[in-house]
Amino acid sequence: MKSLAHLLCTAAFVGGLVLPAAAADAPVADAAQEADLTTVLALIGQGADVNVSQGDGMTAMHWAAFHDDLELARALLSVRADVDRGTRVGGLQPLWMAATNGSAEMIRVLVDAGANVNAANGTGATPLMAAAMSGSVDAVVLLLDEGAFANARETANGQTPLMFAAWEDRADVIRLLIDRGAHVGLTSWVVSMAEQQYDSDGNLLPTRRPRAPGGNSVMGGMTALLFAARDGHLAAVEALVEGGVNVDQVAGSEGSSPMVIAIANGHYTVAKYLLDAGADPNVENVDGLAPLYATINMRFAPVSWAPNPRTDQERVDAVTLVAALLDAGADPDARIARGLWFSPTSHNRLWINPAGATPFWRAAQASDVESMRLLLRAGADPHLATTDGTTPLMVASGIGWRGNFSQNALGAWMDAVRFLVELGADVTASDRSGYTALHGAAALGDNEMVEYLVSHGAGVDAIDRRGNSPADMAFGPSRFFIPKPKTVELLVRLGSPFQDKCRSDQCVDGKFFGGASTTPR
Repeated sequence: MKSLAHLLCTAAFVGGLVLPAAAADAPVADAAQEADLTTVLALIGQGADVNVSQGDGMTAMHWAAFHDDLELARALLSVRADVDRGTRVGGLQPLWMAATNGSAEMIRVLVDAGANVNAANGTGATPLMAAAMSGSVDAVVLLLDEGAFANARETANGQTPLMFAAWEDRADVIRLLIDRGAHVGLTSWVVSMAEQQYDSDGNLLPTRRPRAPGGNSVMGGMTALLFAARDGHLAAVEALVEGGVNVDQVAGSEGSSPMVIAIANGHYTVAKYLLDAGADPNVENVDGLAPLYATINMRFAPVSWAPNPRTDQERVDAVTLVAALLDAGADPDARIARGLWFSPTSHNRLWINPAGATPFWRAAQASDVESMRLLLRAGADPHLATTDGTTPLMVASGIGWRGNFSQNALGAWMDAVRFLVELGADVTASDRSGYTALHGAAALGDNEMVEYLVSHGAGVDAIDRRGNSPADMAFGPSRFFIPKPKTVELLVRLGSPFQDKCRSDQCVDGKFFGGASTTPR
């Protein structure tokens, strides 16, 4: 039987929070709350009304179902306890409590007493949805046999019993529901992400939409498979695939495939299973994000306000998945259309626009030589730049890098730069902002990289569109850059123009007096 905490959390999600608020004028409910059968029987003998509820609407019958106390339930039913009464908060019926517990016996008792198997709670969720979450095949069978709707939708998000089973990883229930007519292709509602606000008089204020770059205006449109893939529930995914689900059906909001959603949440094992089941490795979402880029991006995912998904528990690692995707025909040169919507939620500090980036570009950005080699063998073009002209060598050299945000392969900065230069990367190329690879190395404060690039023809006198030379980049061209005095000295000695004006937060009146260092190694 579920704990009270579990039941309350479930109620909060699908029907509103129910609080066990005792009231002096509900003695039978109070006794039932404590599972005190002796007191309940004594009160019944005194003629007490068994249907009087506590402050939140909980009756003795609710508590009997909650405790899965069949003897108490039968005693209450013998004096006409109401089996369909909903709570004041959440609109939960006793049958919902029994279904949440997955108690087929209690469900049988309540249904025999006339309980409505399709009675919905405050958000339209039905007992079958609760039973599906519980994982009890017996409870689900009983409800279906009694006429529960296999494709019912709750009204808040349009989710079905199959979706509830999927996000709780209830594989046996999934198989049963599909066998009994559950539609595997149904989706949850697609809803607007517009933020509705009201003034003090209750009048609707102008709509506010997400301000994040690349943010989507709608969300939802989730299938049962997408729920299972998002949460890494391999058993549920297997059951759905066996049941004939379309492995490429995308989310109705931002168009992500089950494989992309699995990868973006760190579930490589699920993604590999879907690939082996025939999923198309080139399905892109509205951001242009396909599985290959998603995998390389997740391997060294930017730091987020919330913890990034863990991948160390996966049976399939990122490199294995990259190789499998390429073997299955993934396009090594597919480009993203814009910055990924979930990167801005990670306090994006890249200072460059990644639109048009390829998987190889993203691997270069992370100093991921291993992935670059795999992509190169599959035919990737190592010189493709973004729409702004930012090349793989530029990001490998530090263009766009930001401390406390970017993640790179440990100790691999110079390995990545050498690898790209040896492939013929143009060390003098500049992007739309005028940045060169040397500007990036200067911003990093990596003197070894500076000397290497200069020795291969990088121009120390290159000036970006804001008027900054490599030496200026090393000295803090804007507030979030930390000055690298030793790199400034090196670049000036090599002939780089220098304005001697620091604009970093680390400086006072344009002068640097020493402070923190974030040069990555």
